Amino acid sequence: MPKSSRDFIIRKPPEADIGRWRIRFSRSDRLGADRHTLLKVTHDGRSGYFVGLGHEEGDGVALADYDVREHLGLGKVNSSARLDVELVTGWRSLCWYLHHRDPYVYVPAWVAAWSLIIGVIGILLGLLGLWQFLKDMFF
Repeated sequence: MPKSSRDFIIRKPPEADIGRWRIRFSRSDRLGADRHTLLKVTHDGRSGYFVGLGHEEGDGVALADYDVREHLGLGKVNSSARLDVELVTGWRSLCWYLHHRDPYVYVPAWVAAWSLIIGVIGILLGLLGLWQFLKDMFF
């Protein structure tokens, strides 16, 4: 996975980001990834998974709300911190949906997971019935 490490100035995010577990970096600080890409951000051994959005304040600036700053131990607004930023893909991305703190994210994810499980059970029962039918017809 692509990863970068550099010093950032921590600032307040827009009002809409508060409580949503989002962090804003410039496009180059997001490793060239599009907006709404899942990022793992680490600071002094504390890490978290956040939705990465953009801003227009230039490189080296991270916009994080109080909850994100507390979770990562970043300190107060306008402080400087060294952050490791890593793109998250694959299985870790799927697990993030199920363990997210925002009910707008985790409720649909859990509904989808249970639907998948019930669908697999339905397919297995259908195949079992088909096997029994074919067994009775030809054997």
